[in-house]
Amino acid sequence: MNKTIITYGILSGGIMVISLTSLSYLGIQSNNMTIQEIIGFATMILAMSFVFIGVRAVKRQNLGESFTFWSALKTGLLIALISSVMYVVAWMIISYLFFPDFMEKYAECRIENLKSEGATTEKINDLTKEMNQMKEDYKNPFYRIGITFMEIFPVGLLAALISAAILRTRKSA
Repeated sequence: MNKTIITYGILSGGIMVISLTSLSYLGIQSNNMTIQEIIGFATMILAMSFVFIGVRAVKRQNLGESFTFWSALKTGLLIALISSVMYVVAWMIISYLFFPDFMEKYAECRIENLKSEGATTEKINDLTKEMNQMKEDYKNPFYRIGITFMEIFPVGLLAALISAAILRTRKSA
């Protein structure tokens, strides 16, 4: 069971790392972060489908035994945790080595998008203030780790909950 969890966690994380690396490289070529976000979240959903596949594989290994909601959830959460940690480690390396100005560019892009939508000066000023605070917070590696983890793990948590609800079984009486 542990080998299966690790295998599917690494497969899911591997997809995330490849996507993150590719999207980061493309980010250098283009300033369109909206498309990158859409592709990134679509990839997260694809990668977290391995949570379901991994939970199903563990269920098959334990064929004939009870596979409760909690057992399935624990399995799914472990797979999602491995994948999420890989994603965070990859982003920490990529952001420090290749994109030390990421948050500066991100803030600039968000503000420009708001301006192009015709937002009021007040909304633009509010966002500018918010982005300035976020840029300052992002300098703290623990904040950066937390914010990056919270990008991916909720998707994995949702995948684990759905997997546990669908794949749970009970012993026959």
